[in-house]
Amino acid sequence: MLISHKMYFAFLANLNTKTTVADLIGFFNPHLTMPIDESCVKLVVDPDTGICRGFAHIKFHCEEDYKAAEALHETVLLERNIRFSEGRDFTRKPTPLRKTK
Repeated sequence: MLISHKMYFAFLANLNTKTTVADLIGFFNPHLTMPIDESCVKLVVDPDTGICRGFAHIKFHCEEDYKAAEALHETVLLERNIRFSEGRDFTRKPTPLRKTK
């Protein structure tokens, strides 16, 4: 039997363009009971330059960690006050649009 648990998703904005996945992991993990890893972070980057576009999506393993991370809203990371808000599940592939005749 498959056992699943609820995941909690956040959207981060106002990130410095120099932000990396490692920066986000290092920023949040000291505050979490269940550390996040690279699979939990989707840093949105420019496809041509690879530079951070200023936002990211993060998956937390439990509500307690989500709330601990939420408490960091407006905290400074790389000289920018990060903005934390509720996010959507970024791990699922979107449903393709149906072609209409």
